[in-house]
Amino acid sequence: MALLISLAALLVRVLVSVGPYSGQGAAPKFGDYEAQRHWMELTLHLPPSDWYRDTSDNDLAYWGLDYPPLSAYQSLLHGRIINASLPDAVALRSSRGYESTESYVIRSNGLFYCLLHAESCVVLRLAVVLVPLGSC
Repeated sequence: MALLISLAALLVRVLVSVGPYSGQGAAPKFGDYEAQRHWMELTLHLPPSDWYRDTSDNDLAYWGLDYPPLSAYQSLLHGRIINASLPDAVALRSSRGYESTESYVIRSNGLFYCLLHAESCVVLRLAVVLVPLGSC
């Protein structure tokens, strides 16, 4: 039953990810997608000491990083992945409002984590069922 629910949740995420997102094409801040993309840009190009400070490269009024450091490091990881194939999408200062068909891969990160979570839940459930209590 849990697997069925996880698969249904994944299907909903897939269907939502192919549609428009809040702020799409709407300058000056372009919505949630832009916030996530911008955080990848910041963490990729700035030292961690500047992630939360207002600097010439980090305008906190424009989607300043407002999540804790663990989330910032996750943005850094995604930024490195995106930078390998779409460097224009995370170019410092010049990528504001970046939107392209190819950049939808950025939105698919949520699907990856959904799959990872679903798989870990299945593995955990199997471990509980297959490993007798007290045998570890």
